[in-house]
Amino acid sequence: MGCRTAEVFFTSGGSEAVNWAVKGSVLAHPPRFRPIVTGVLEHESMVAAVAQMEGWGCSVHRLGCDGLGRYRWEELESAPVDACVASFQLGNSETGTLQDLAAPAAWCETHAVPMHVDAIQAAGRVPIDATALGADLLSIAGHKFGAPKGVGALVIRGRAKPAPLISGGGQERGLRAGTENLPGIVGLGVAAEETRRMLTTRIAALTRLTDLLWRRMVEAIPDAQRNGDPTHALPGVLSLALPGCDAETLVAALDLSGLAISAGPACSSGALVPSRVLSAMGLPPQRVRASIRLAVSQDTTPAMLDRLVAELKTAVDRQRGIV
Repeated sequence: MGCRTAEVFFTSGGSEAVNWAVKGSVLAHPPRFRPIVTGVLEHESMVAAVAQMEGWGCSVHRLGCDGLGRYRWEELESAPVDACVASFQLGNSETGTLQDLAAPAAWCETHAVPMHVDAIQAAGRVPIDATALGADLLSIAGHKFGAPKGVGALVIRGRAKPAPLISGGGQERGLRAGTENLPGIVGLGVAAEETRRMLTTRIAALTRLTDLLWRRMVEAIPDAQRNGDPTHALPGVLSLALPGCDAETLVAALDLSGLAISAGPACSSGALVPSRVLSAMGLPPQRVRASIRLAVSQDTTPAMLDRLVAELKTAVDRQRGIV
């Protein structure tokens, strides 16, 4: 991850790492609550953590985005320069859109504001280098790249000095108390090593499969629309709008066929509210309600994609009254 061993602190997963990055940065500057800078597309763990800090008295400056899910970095010009942290995702978990973090890194450098990069969805799909990104804080979750569930890490380096959220013993060099999840940490290390060794091959495979899925989807359902930036996106993540359909009904139909898709981020599967991310991108409500999220791994085969497309087309045709 482009950092030193001493800069890695193990957590119970991505949500804890994100909460620690935000809340720890706020608590590091008592008694005054300094502002937080973030964006409208962040993961639910970030949204909830920031909302809690806002309830405590922090002001929050949220950047907007364009229709492809790219942040409007020019809005940093009006951001508070005394912020305790600026936090942005690297890749969106729903649309896959990759953010170019050069502008916020430069802004944070100019104003000595620690920058947190949420790399949870991106890890294992693109190279991750905290130094190159200019990240003072960087969060990952092990299960995203093959480690067991329930283990993650927060990189703490540079300007970042977040306060501990869990106090007690001296584990994790006094910054994160509690008995370490040794099996999970070992699994995280093995998965990270394997990911680094195979990353180029994995990216190529995911890119090929994502492109193939999109081509076959358009062949079967010509009016399918892709959400997000099609050229700067995480390989393996595809958000589609299928006009005239209800996403939750499609999810249920494919579930009965033994196929898992979602109507939003994977962790929100089953939620009946419209996608917050797609709405923030300014997409019309009917397109938001008709959007599904598909994800592939390097183990996905073309035959699996054929089955997915066929089942999805059948479900779409039924909703549209074609069959």
